[in-house]
Amino acid sequence: MSTLQITLPPFSPDYSGVASALFELGGMLILHDASGCTGNYLGYDEPRWAEHSTVVYCSGLRHLDAILGNDGKLVDRTVDAARKMHPRFIAVIGSPVPMLVGCDYDGLAKEIEARTGIPTFGFDTTGLSFYDRGVVLACKALVDRYVEPAKEIIPRSVNLLGLTPFDFGARGNAEAIRAWFVCHGWRVLSSMSMGTSLEEIALISRASLNVALSECGMEIARYLQKTFGTPYVAGCPIGDGTLMEARLEGKAFPIPKPKSGRKVVVFGEQILSAMLRDELRRRGVEEVRVDVLYRADSSCMEKGDWNTWSEKEIRAILASTDYTDVIADPLFRPLVRKEGARFHGLPSVAISSKVYWDTVPSYLGEEMETFIGEVAG
Repeated sequence: MSTLQITLPPFSPDYSGVASALFELGGMLILHDASGCTGNYLGYDEPRWAEHSTVVYCSGLRHLDAILGNDGKLVDRTVDAARKMHPRFIAVIGSPVPMLVGCDYDGLAKEIEARTGIPTFGFDTTGLSFYDRGVVLACKALVDRYVEPAKEIIPRSVNLLGLTPFDFGARGNAEAIRAWFVCHGWRVLSSMSMGTSLEEIALISRASLNVALSECGMEIARYLQKTFGTPYVAGCPIGDGTLMEARLEGKAFPIPKPKSGRKVVVFGEQILSAMLRDELRRRGVEEVRVDVLYRADSSCMEKGDWNTWSEKEIRAILASTDYTDVIADPLFRPLVRKEGARFHGLPSVAISSKVYWDTVPSYLGEEMETFIGEVAG
């Protein structure tokens, strides 16, 4: 019962992460399910439909097809659709039911590619992991397929990794972050996977630096470092961007002596939460602890941090921890019952979906500066 969610909804799953990472790249996405998972992604996990469109199909999986392993129907339908739509690539994305019967996605991808001549990917997603795993799977597959070792490195060029609507929404943060790097003298080669293209992704190995904007970006950055030797830094420009500028220049930003008795708990994605912590410390907040809700990178964890998404454990943290303020998605508000504690809502698409995705704040500029100031005050 430790995984029972009473107040919080289920967080965005891995198949949505794959679909989101491929959304803008001109491919044809096949979600292999009976329609529920496709509806979940289209209706609740993807806020970009108003501005973009892509080809997403449901395989229409039925009981007998699953039991009898009738993959031929899926292959035939995919081949027929591809011949009509002419996508740049095809992706077959898994869901819980095919997992139970052991669907061979690599085999399906090879057969579809042999019949169509179109690059085809198979993703063994299950719906039992979170979106960050799916983003990593998709980005690694794109790198393996489209990126060759660089003959020369472009000076002061950068790839932005882990840029997802789950963490940054679709109200302009992706564009603002890209513009921030350009304004600071960097050439942005690619931004996986918002506001980029397959042609830009092909340039990835030529970057002089990779920036992991989120935890899933950390894993992609390490993969690129191992594959191409590209160094990376972790962080995201927020507020006035001062801390991120110092990080890019390799400078340590001095933390002033605490002047506020505030004790803050942050629930959310790891890199953004860590940047919020540093910004609050810069303003004199005494203590900031983070609960990483998805996967956590040990190098970004501090003593006293947690890594849990279980509502039972989150309730225990909030019941036993000394704090004055909580930063979390607005749906966490009913969990904060400590008298006198202040709650500060910071929407995350991966948690509250369309309920709050139109109110995801601008991470750069006055809106976030005001938010941080209110918490610190």
